Amino acid sequence: MNNIVIQLIFSWLVPGAGHWLKGNYRKAVFFFVVINFTMLLGIYLADFRDIHAYENPFYFLGRFGSGWVMMFLTLLTDFTPLSATRNDLFEVGSLYICVASLLNLLVMMNISAQTRTAPKTGETPATQPADDTRPIGGDL
Repeated sequence: MNNIVIQLIFSWLVPGAGHWLKGNYRKAVFFFVVINFTMLLGIYLADFRDIHAYENPFYFLGRFGSGWVMMFLTLLTDFTPLSATRNDLFEVGSLYICVASLLNLLVMMNISAQTRTAPKTGETPATQPADDTRPIGGDL
């Protein structure tokens, strides 16, 4: 299995884990804290209820980028229909979960973009020294 595949799998399961494996510890901690805080706040606002496909298919699909949150919600949350309970913040909580899941997918894209390198042509382009004698605004 390729190293990038392992990083993407770990990043999907736990936000920031892929960056941790790459050695980008600051990014990893930042992504872990921000995305997990948003997910946990969404779970709290949704009153620990799972998002069902028949209630809102967009939020249901949107949560698939969240790895552990999707598994947590599926296994440990309440399965009562939304119409049986009254929670005005369920939609807001579902939106938070969905946004955090989409942010996690962006983090995964960032990992895959960091591993790609430009093909080497054998020659590096010559860099020209900057001309510091001209004014900032150009020729006046």
